[in-house]
Amino acid sequence: MFQAFKTRLPALCSCVLLSLTLIGCGGSPTPSITRTHASANQGYSTDDLYRFFAVAFGAAPGVTYMGQLIEAAEWGLSIKEIVNIFTTKSQFTDTYPLSMSNVDFATKLVNNVVGNSAPEEARQRAVNDIVDALTTLGWSRGDIVYTIFNNLANKQSSDTDWYGTAQKMAKQVVVATYFTEVMRQDSTDLALLRNVIAYVDENTDTTGDLQASVRAFLSPAFAALPTLLPDVIAKYNSLCGTQLNMQSAVAANLSGHKDGKKDLVFTLWCAMPAGAQTTAPTLNGLLAFVQNTDGSFRDATQEIFGVGLLDIGGVGFVSAARDFNGDGYDEVFIAVTGEDGRSLAPDYTGNNRQNVIITSGPGGKYSVLRLGTPSYNYTLQLVPNPFGGQDVLTSTIGYGGQNLAYRYTSNGWSLVTDYDGVSSFSASFYNDQDIRLAVNSAIAPSGSAGLALFKKSGVAWSLSDRWTFDGIRTASYKSWNGDMGNMPLVSVNGKDYGFISFSDNCLIRPYPTGKLLSLFAVPAQRVTGGYDGRVLVESSSDFIWNLMLLGFTENQGKLSRVDVSLKNEVADQKFFGLKCGDINQDGYEDIYVNNWGFGAKPLLYLNDLKGGFALVDQQRLPPSPIDYTGSMALYEDLDGDGIKDMLYFPALGFRSFAKSAQFRFYRGLRNLNATDLKS
Repeated sequence: MFQAFKTRLPALCSCVLLSLTLIGCGGSPTPSITRTHASANQGYSTDDLYRFFAVAFGAAPGVTYMGQLIEAAEWGLSIKEIVNIFTTKSQFTDTYPLSMSNVDFATKLVNNVVGNSAPEEARQRAVNDIVDALTTLGWSRGDIVYTIFNNLANKQSSDTDWYGTAQKMAKQVVVATYFTEVMRQDSTDLALLRNVIAYVDENTDTTGDLQASVRAFLSPAFAALPTLLPDVIAKYNSLCGTQLNMQSAVAANLSGHKDGKKDLVFTLWCAMPAGAQTTAPTLNGLLAFVQNTDGSFRDATQEIFGVGLLDIGGVGFVSAARDFNGDGYDEVFIAVTGEDGRSLAPDYTGNNRQNVIITSGPGGKYSVLRLGTPSYNYTLQLVPNPFGGQDVLTSTIGYGGQNLAYRYTSNGWSLVTDYDGVSSFSASFYNDQDIRLAVNSAIAPSGSAGLALFKKSGVAWSLSDRWTFDGIRTASYKSWNGDMGNMPLVSVNGKDYGFISFSDNCLIRPYPTGKLLSLFAVPAQRVTGGYDGRVLVESSSDFIWNLMLLGFTENQGKLSRVDVSLKNEVADQKFFGLKCGDINQDGYEDIYVNNWGFGAKPLLYLNDLKGGFALVDQQRLPPSPIDYTGSMALYEDLDGDGIKDMLYFPALGFRSFAKSAQFRFYRGLRNLNATDLKS
């Protein structure tokens, strides 16, 4: 907001030329006697800086803006000069555009500053006085702002017109000071900073628990400080230290909680150096954290599995938790591959692994079940079965092995052939009569990139419909480990994309159209500048990460594409996971998009009930930890209070300077809603 603060501006005109009310020269000229600081060049009151911010912006400054104001004062600028400089910045002119007439400016300023704290007649006199000062004396708008807060600071209780407004500003200063200097809160989002003092008026009690008051005014969605999970740095180092990756995290009831609390299961793996040729086992480990009655967590891996780190045979690529056997304890199904970055020959099958089921037994005792043919288990889908339960479908998406379907019955877990004939499993449309699957089509240079819809009739599946991208081309590319190959490219809205896959799916119901909407995440990488025939290099500037969300409805065995509008869509995100669920508790399902990378936060889109989704401002979300090389997040109600919490975990491990390995859990204070949307 504040730059070039050394620029000198003209001093204010003498106020003896005009008899004013709100902006007049009334009151004592004595400056604030509280918290007055002496810099090398002048003495100044930080209270005046808070007053200015309250009057000019209707906000608390927070650490960043207050630091800029203090820096300007310590350079020797007077408060009047600082005000005149700040009021030329976009944060002020966005509220009070330069094109606004003097009357409109005066009216809006008085309404914003005074509200109902002064009589209507006094407010109108103030508007007239401001207009006179701007037109007759040639005052700047900064001069007006300075004079208002300076005079309000000196109003006495005998001034029946303006003492209420003076008290309102004084209490806003108290709250803003506590927010900025005691709580050390920071943001450059004025919408958020305005919330801090938006509900403070002349009647607000600022003598009690200010922290509770400020939190009520700000109405944060998450606790300011995280709960730290147990330190597992020793286990990290025992595997591979900074080469460690965390592939998935899932909330599960491992201890029979009756109060809605959830425990946590994490899968870890170690990355091979690029181009490594080896058939050695994939280094990995599973951690289980149990939530205690006081809301803290303990590392319970040893007590549940008898080992400090559980070897699941490979990378836990994706996980799902559900109480399949109805005993009050969740099972955790983990789709497993051996993919750890090693270089592969074209016919290499060494990354195929058996899937793993962490399954509960009598008294909540857990055992590890490995079931099914070793495969490259890339996706996991839960689908309702005809018996009232849910089947687990895993798919290779053509990378090796075979698609598998699992079912739990009273006889335990078994493989079923109910889905034989379906090429791969990516999403489901279903009703009471049958199950229809929309699945990933093969993406090959000569093939198509899209969806195939299979319908079941009796015991057999048949292809019912297909949807494909148009204009598929082939490009040569070099993978991140140096391997050469060919890649299909698709063009969407005039832009070229590679690495196309229908990766994740979720169902939006109810949808404004009255139909079940199947939403597909299509992580892709946009070719920078478009494709011009060159060899494209993976993980280089040739590509920009991009996420397309494609919606489809199904009717009588036919697919229909539905445009899904995303307001304030965020580009260049490294996608990793899509979920649908009711974020704001309005009865309609919203969108949660996970991504990974340094400083990454999830993307949350609220259903606008008009066929579109609006982005929640990421500044409303807790900060992503700086000691994570790359983070991802779990956004679920973990403590059982009905409010979703945020857990950050290190997708790419901890940075080299990290002295501990503790995941951060931010408790939700309220569910996100429309007030949190990005403007």
